[in-house]
Amino acid sequence: MSNVTHQESNGDAPYLVIDPMDNKRISALAYTPDGRLVSGSMGGSVKIWNVKTGEQEGTSMEHRGDVGVRELAATKDGKRIIGSDEVGCIRVWDVESHKLVKKWTCRGTSPTLAISPDDQRVAVGGEKAKIYTLEGRRIGRSIDVSTFSVCFSSGGKKLACANWDSINVYDVTTGTPILGPLQGHTDLIRGLVWSHDGTRIFSGSSDKTIRCWDANTGEQIGPAWSGHTDWIEPYVFGMQRMAVSFDDIHNIPKWSGWFVSLPLASS
Repeated sequence: MSNVTHQESNGDAPYLVIDPMDNKRISALAYTPDGRLVSGSMGGSVKIWNVKTGEQEGTSMEHRGDVGVRELAATKDGKRIIGSDEVGCIRVWDVESHKLVKKWTCRGTSPTLAISPDDQRVAVGGEKAKIYTLEGRRIGRSIDVSTFSVCFSSGGKKLACANWDSINVYDVTTGTPILGPLQGHTDLIRGLVWSHDGTRIFSGSSDKTIRCWDANTGEQIGPAWSGHTDWIEPYVFGMQRMAVSFDDIHNIPKWSGWFVSLPLASS
C-alpha cells in the first residue's frame, strides 16, 4: 500500500503523491503502455502503481537488496518490464505476475537501456553499447563507445548513443556510425528520446537544458529549452514519450527523490 495525498501548491493543479514506503530513494521511473507507473529504488525494489489510486499493484520485484536500480523500461506490448542495476545486472519481469522471466549480466556498472519498437531487442549502454534479445542473447556488433544513454529510432534500425555531452547515431546491425557528433550540451546527457515520426532526437542534460536535433542532418532545431533549476533526470525525460507531448512539458511527473507526484486529470 502507499501513502497517498492530494495536494495543491503555488497555484498548480492538484497532484497525487505516491510514497513507496520503503525508506529508499527513488532512482528510476517508467510507464507501461496502459498508463501504469513503474518505480525503482536505491534499495533494489521495482514496483507497479495504479496512477488513479496511488496503490501498489501486486508484489514488489527485486534486484539485489544492496544494489540500486539504474534504469527501467516497459515493452510496447505491455507484457514485460526490464530493469538494470548498479552492478550491471539486467532483469526481465512479467508485468501481470511480477515473476522474474530472465536475467543476465553486462560488463561494467550502471548500464542504461532501451527497448526496440518491435519489442525484439534491448540496447544496453555502458562501457560499450550492446544489443540483446529479451532472452539475453547477444546479437549484432558492439558499438565501441562509452554510452550514458541510448535510444532506438522509431523504425528500430538506428541507435542514438550519448557519449557524455555529445550524441552519435549508429546502425543497429553493423555498429557503423551514421550521424554525429551532435554537439551543443555542456554537461552529461542523461536522457534521449527519438520522435515517433523519426525526424527528431531530443536530449536532456545535466546542463539543465533540453535540446532538439534534426535526426537526418544532426543540426540543432531552435534554441535549447531552459528553465529547469537542476539537471534533467533520464527517467523524467524518457517518460514524456508515454505521458505527455513536448508541447505540454509542464505536466511531467514531479519527484522529491523519496516521493512521486503525478498530475491529476482535470475534471
